[in-house]
Amino acid sequence: MSMLRNIRLAISTLVHGDQAIVDNSRKVFDQIQQPHHSKVVQSRNAQYASDEHQTEVLKGHISTQDISDFSSEYVRNAVSTLGAWSALAKAYNEFVKDERSTKVGHFLSEFHAWNAVAPNQMDEEAVLMTCARLTEVKPATANAQTDEILARVRKVSLEEVRAKREADAARKTKAREERLEAFVATVWAHVFSDTLFQLPAYKVEAKIIQTLEWVAGWDSSNPAQQAAELLLIEDDLKLARRIAKEDRQNNEEFVDGVLTADAMMRLTERAA
Repeated sequence: MSMLRNIRLAISTLVHGDQAIVDNSRKVFDQIQQPHHSKVVQSRNAQYASDEHQTEVLKGHISTQDISDFSSEYVRNAVSTLGAWSALAKAYNEFVKDERSTKVGHFLSEFHAWNAVAPNQMDEEAVLMTCARLTEVKPATANAQTDEILARVRKVSLEEVRAKREADAARKTKAREERLEAFVATVWAHVFSDTLFQLPAYKVEAKIIQTLEWVAGWDSSNPAQQAAELLLIEDDLKLARRIAKEDRQNNEEFVDGVLTADAMMRLTERAA
């Protein structure tokens, strides 16, 4: 058995526990060549937890302060980018609806907090490209039966029903595009704060597992280096689960995603 095969089997054993199947190990990792194949990862995520979490979603939270505790740069970047991207998307959506909304500033503070702890920070071009991808609004999903009902009620043809759906999506896309430049300017004009923010631990766990499988799927010319990185990610996965276990009462310690003073003291004591 090759070294890479042993690595993959070890990772499979870590995330699947006693349910790991040697014959399926290579097939699983061959399906996941990029960390963005979320549908594949999400469909298996219920099986990825350790024995303690086999039957329940991981509870608790991971904060921006916890990022520096992770050993792998890949993990630090994956988790912080997840937080930054999520906050940026929420800020953009809110800005399009009402640029004067107080939520815009909150989400931008969250974006900058996560971006600040990312090894590979998003710059102005990256923000612009990310938001550009968010501008497109796809037509609402429908089927033939639904369209027939709508056509009958509206007393129009099926073609008109579909045309209206596409026109609505195009109109919304145009409205978002018109706000894009102003939003990006607002992102960088926003005053940075050192407020702590957090992500649900189950999302962080899924992102670390996704990163773990991505690295395990590398066709690397340096298996020893690959194995070393996988060990770091393994430790980070275990650390995230420990942090989540400690923070299971965080629902009362965060208000609108912002850490309270009492919770900040607890985190400080834990770090010490």
